[in-house]
Amino acid sequence: IEAAQALSRAVPVEEISRIRIFGNPIALKVAGHLHPSNGSEARFSLSYAVALGLLGYAATPDEFSGVHLQRADIRAVLDRSELVADPIIERWSSCIELTLRNDQRI
Repeated sequence: IEAAQALSRAVPVEEISRIRIFGNPIALKVAGHLHPSNGSEARFSLSYAVALGLLGYAATPDEFSGVHLQRADIRAVLDRSELVADPIIERWSSCIELTLRNDQRI
């Protein structure tokens, strides 16, 4: 979430065409809900947490509720997101790669 929040200050979310979230395969088994459908899945969704961060949300407990899951801005970011299993990444770490509309990668 903190990395995504930092990226949100550097890159407008409208400029992002693709979001790749790399995580350890074990972590993705726990938090791999790419498109969560309820609050419980949202709390265990790396992609949802990244979406909140990229959109500048504080990631408060309320923002992991079912109400926020239906927000168009969050759904749009989730639609551009992909989870990638990478065994080299430490168990509870992750890495975010953004591809911008001009094909630049961050």
